[in-house]
Amino acid sequence: MRTLTSESQYWAFNYITNGEDYTNMVNITPSLYIWEEQYMTYDQIRDSVSQYINDTMV
Repeated sequence: MRTLTSESQYWAFNYITNGEDYTNMVNITPSLYIWEEQYMTYDQIRDSVSQYINDTMV
C-alpha cells in the first residue's frame, strides 16, 4: 500500500496481487480516499491513480 498527502487530503493506494485481499475500507470524503484494484498493467495503474487523484482533489 502506498499513500499520498496534499494539505488536508490523504489517498491510500492498494494494488491487490495473488493471495492478497481487499481492505474494504471506505472513503471519508473529503479527507481520505481509498483506491484498490487488481489485474491491471503498469500503464493502467498509473493512468487510473492519476485520474483518481484529479477527480477527488478539492
